[in-house]
Amino acid sequence: MMGFSDKRSRTAAYLLFVILFITYVLNADSVYYALSGKSYAVKLRHDFSLQAKGDPRLLLVFDYSPVNNKFEEGKLFRAQFVRVANASGNAQLRAFIRSTDALYEVIENRRSFWADSKKRAVNVFVSTSGLENDIYQLGLYLSDDEGVRVVWTDVFFERVDGGPVEYSARPVATVPARISGDLKFGVERLGKEKESIVFQGWAVLENIEMNDYNAYIKIEDPDGVSKTFYAPLYTRMDIASMYDDPRAANSGFRIKVPRGEFAPGNHAIKVVVKHRKTGDTIESVQTEKRDF
Repeated sequence: MMGFSDKRSRTAAYLLFVILFITYVLNADSVYYALSGKSYAVKLRHDFSLQAKGDPRLLLVFDYSPVNNKFEEGKLFRAQFVRVANASGNAQLRAFIRSTDALYEVIENRRSFWADSKKRAVNVFVSTSGLENDIYQLGLYLSDDEGVRVVWTDVFFERVDGGPVEYSARPVATVPARISGDLKFGVERLGKEKESIVFQGWAVLENIEMNDYNAYIKIEDPDGVSKTFYAPLYTRMDIASMYDDPRAANSGFRIKVPRGEFAPGNHAIKVVVKHRKTGDTIESVQTEKRDF
């Protein structure tokens, strides 16, 4: 016959097993990534903000093709800086991604970013298996002997069922917007490629923190048909300098739209911005005419 103490021990062991199992289920992703050494994205608080800051001295960000197989899905980027001041050996690089309404930090266990003071390039792998379907943008936070710099890059990808793909803009639903002359923009490049058109430029809502806004390009064709396309904003310190306002830094846009979305002819281009948290939507009075 089992004694009282044996029953109590078995009950305690069973309860401990249940607690450990529940803890594992609730934290399965974190446990897996910690054991495997793979990167993963952690969603940050809704009130957490990461604003462009300082001269990033970023030479380039190379965007590799998506990793999409039965073992792993994700995006690999290579960032190269002009200079990293690391005499102290304490330089740190952190990677972030953001969607239209959420911010994530990429937790990377594979390697130390700045193993030696001469290292200026680093690979960043973003696992997308735990992300919701949306459009994402890469942000970099560099802390070295000369201070902290933050840049939102012009590198984007879309996460769909099955994994990440290159972001190709498509029409989105329009929302009511108030018209404002304070919203200015410039279309600096209209690249006509074989199967798509590239729109590149900037948009600034004067005297406002642009990091709080998403941007959209609204295009009306010769027949009066309008289509709106999501255009993620990235860091343009030259625009911040032009306005003499650091709040204007998050102002660059560059999107690729399939040619089939447009009838040929003269088109009217406007910009719309939408606040990430309040949803307040503003459309520009300004219009630019372009033929494509």
